[in-house]
Amino acid sequence: MRRSAKEAKWQRGKGRANGPGRTLRQHLLPCLLASLPLTSSAAQQARPIFRLPLPLADVSVAADTVSGVAVIMLPSDASKQKRDGYVWLRFQPDSALEWINSAVAAIGTPVTSSQSEGIQWSRTLLPGDGRGGLSLGRSRKKGSLQKTHWLAIADSVTGWRFELTGAEADSLLRLLLRAASQSRLDTTAAAPLDQSRTDVPARIDHQPRLAARGRGGRVLAQWVVGVDGRMEPGSFVAFFASDPGLTAEALEQVERSRFRPAERGGRPVRQLMVRLFGW
Repeated sequence: MRRSAKEAKWQRGKGRANGPGRTLRQHLLPCLLASLPLTSSAAQQARPIFRLPLPLADVSVAADTVSGVAVIMLPSDASKQKRDGYVWLRFQPDSALEWINSAVAAIGTPVTSSQSEGIQWSRTLLPGDGRGGLSLGRSRKKGSLQKTHWLAIADSVTGWRFELTGAEADSLLRLLLRAASQSRLDTTAAAPLDQSRTDVPARIDHQPRLAARGRGGRVLAQWVVGVDGRMEPGSFVAFFASDPGLTAEALEQVERSRFRPAERGGRPVRQLMVRLFGW
C-alpha cells in the first residue's frame, strides 16, 4: 500500500511495528524537538490536555496524576471509521520519556541490515495494559534515511492502526514529551484501579437519559466511581468535546447516575471509568 507523506490514515490491521533501539545521540533529540511546531493546549482541573486536530481524527495527549500519560484518538466525521469507537492508550511517564530518547536514536542511525526502501522503525512503546503501542519511524530511500518522520499508533483491541507523518508526527511526539514531563502514575494503595485490575468491574445501576439536541455531538470523559457507587467529586475530566457546552451535560448525567462499585478481593474499590457520550 502506498503511503502518503501528507495525510494521516486510519488503517485496519493488528500488526505492530518493531525495530532496533540504539543509544541516543546527544544532539538529536533537542534538535528534533526544537524544530517541532507549537500546538494549542488546554488545562482542565489541573490536568494538562494537549489537542492535535487532524483531518481524519481528533488526537489528545493528557498528563494525568492517576493514570499517567494518555493518548486518545477519535475518528472525525470525514473518517470511514465508526464514530462511536475510540483509541485510549495509557503509558507510564518514565517509560514514555525513555522511549522517546531511544526511539529518536533508533531513527537517527541507519541500519545496514534493513531494506533499502521503506520505513526504519523504532521499538514499540507498550501501554500499561498491553493493548497496542507507539512506534517512531523514518523513511528510507536507496538505503539512506530521509527527513520524513512517521508515528504509528496501534490498538490491538479495535484492530485500528493510525499513522501520522511529517509535521503531524513531529507535533504529536512533542505533545507526548510535554505530557510525560508533567504527569506521574499514582501507585499508592488508595489509587483508583483500571477495570482490568478489578475482579468485578463497576457497572451502571441507574442512568438518566441525555437531553435531546438539534444536532449531534460527542464527549469522551473519564471519572472515578467511589466505593459508595457515586462519581467522586472533582474526578470528572472531558478529554474531548465536539461542543464545549456538551461537557456540562455529560457531567450532569454522571452526577445523577448510580453505579455498583467495583470489587477486588470481595471488597468494594475505587475504579476509573471511561465513556464516549453521543447525541
